[in-house]
Amino acid sequence: MPPTDTASPPPRWARFAVLALVLFTLFYQLGGRALNEPDEGRYAEVGREMMASGDWLTPRLNGIPHLSKPPLTYWCIAASLRLFGVNEFAARLPIALAALGTLLALYWMVREARDETTALWAVVMLVSSALFFLVARLVTADMLLTCWVTWSVWAIWRRSNWLFVFLALGVLTKGPVAVALPLFAMIGLRPHWRDFRWGRGLLVFFGIAAPWFVALAIQNPDLWRYFLLREVVQRVASDEHGRSKEWWFFFPVLLGGFLPWTFLVFHRRPLDSATRMFAAWVVLGLLLFSLSQSKLPTYVLP
Repeated sequence: MPPTDTASPPPRWARFAVLALVLFTLFYQLGGRALNEPDEGRYAEVGREMMASGDWLTPRLNGIPHLSKPPLTYWCIAASLRLFGVNEFAARLPIALAALGTLLALYWMVREARDETTALWAVVMLVSSALFFLVARLVTADMLLTCWVTWSVWAIWRRSNWLFVFLALGVLTKGPVAVALPLFAMIGLRPHWRDFRWGRGLLVFFGIAAPWFVALAIQNPDLWRYFLLREVVQRVASDEHGRSKEWWFFFPVLLGGFLPWTFLVFHRRPLDSATRMFAAWVVLGLLLFSLSQSKLPTYVLP
């Protein structure tokens, strides 16, 4: 959709101020503390072993195949460790860059849906919110997933066939949930279903997302049983991973995680196409995660 910027543009200093805030928040002292255990240490070690062994197909932890997640996060960490050395900064850098990509997608999306001043405020509010700030400096797959989901929603808003690329990258980051969340946003814009080249787009999607799964399944025939049953179905339907919480778990997470801006949730907005899209994305996504048995605070970010 074309930009709807009818307000006067913000002063140039405002753009530089927001950029400075973003860069400072995401990158200042990024490697200044030790990796948290167990999650940060586990992700970083898988990336280190991938870099050291040269085996970019099978993620390994202590030499044993570690297939709890698809490989894209590990690939990014391994590449960063090779470029910048084995240290905390290099391990966290791909996550901080994913946060930067998320903010850029949000900026363009809100600028096109509203105006540039609103877009800058959206960036300020997200980068300064508690949950985003913490996850942007934490070595997990959640921020990279958030980046691809946000760009997917931008592509839906723009009616861009880049959607299929972003969906595929999301699947390579954290599996099928990367497809579900953007499609929730598309439900809020039902006329958009006809605006995509689904045949060509699905070829692109599977051309990017499928090769790793196929290659690994050939090498590890039990991959599908492990990944689909244990890492997808059992996470949703059982408490095998010890992460079961009450159905309302994510509501206080949202209220606390987006401080100091939580009060804006009560601000009334015009019921236009952008609002419907964002509402479908947030509400249906929240419902999906609330119905799942496996719950962690970081799951709600995308």
